[in-house]
Amino acid sequence: MAVTGVWAEAGLNDTASGGKRWQKRPSFRPRLGRKFEALHEWQVFMPKTDWVTDVRSLLRREHGKGWRIEEQSGRIKLCLAVPGQRKQAVTTHLSWAPSSATKLATLLGEVRERMDSLSLGLADAYNLLAQVPDAGPGQLDWVEVSKRYEHHRISSGVAQTNYDRNERTRISNVLSLLALPKRAPHDGRSLMTSYALKYLAALPPGGSGRHRHLLDVSRFLRFAVKNCGADRQWLPLEGEDYELLKGLRDDPTEAKVPIKPEQLYSLLVSLDDNPELRLAVALVGLYGLRPSELMVLQVDEGRLYVGHVKRNRAT
Repeated sequence: MAVTGVWAEAGLNDTASGGKRWQKRPSFRPRLGRKFEALHEWQVFMPKTDWVTDVRSLLRREHGKGWRIEEQSGRIKLCLAVPGQRKQAVTTHLSWAPSSATKLATLLGEVRERMDSLSLGLADAYNLLAQVPDAGPGQLDWVEVSKRYEHHRISSGVAQTNYDRNERTRISNVLSLLALPKRAPHDGRSLMTSYALKYLAALPPGGSGRHRHLLDVSRFLRFAVKNCGADRQWLPLEGEDYELLKGLRDDPTEAKVPIKPEQLYSLLVSLDDNPELRLAVALVGLYGLRPSELMVLQVDEGRLYVGHVKRNRAT
């Protein structure tokens, strides 16, 4: 049996030649080889971590401070503690087990996306995801969404006969587009564009019929996102994009009889008791200003300037 380690280096094996004796007796162990020593050092300096510690580190790294998990009745409880705000928590459907680590990371990503895009709290965002009608991995059950939408509309006061006569056909058209085997719409923009191309080509641009179709499709998509947990990519078009899809009404311009100078003069004389209106009429008659341009007139060093006005039929 040989002395190893620092004791051997200190010369304890050389007692015959006058090696220095130590008060503390060294411990003896057999030489088991370098592989054992390397394994022993790794176990000392690199302690094992459990799955809970790994998940908590992942949450801090991917989502910032404040996110943590706890055990609640054998399931994972997700908590968010932000300084200055009330603590939020929700008990998920995931079991408290290492096999739930990857599922939890995916779930938290979806929860945070709903919280940010829909301005929801932790519990509301999770409950919204829990209500998603699932037709398969990563697929939304649009038929189930349409059933919930019908129930929502009827419970909101829309008569069943009115829904059957107007909205049912439009929602069925939406489901037909979503069920296409190839090139099916993948978001709200592509769905509304496909709907307009296929079902609204015969309707005049800007007409009330075209507007009612797009309005019902928009309402259905917004319900799917806010009430059924659909991804926010399914939100409908809004603003100028919606108006562009609806189109601009092309009404024929009717011929107008121009006012004669003497008629304009008589009109101005009749407005002597109302100087502001008289000035407005005079400016319109003299420069051909539109009412919207008259509202943004500015005086600069004795000159009149018209501010920016969006040019469309409404202005």
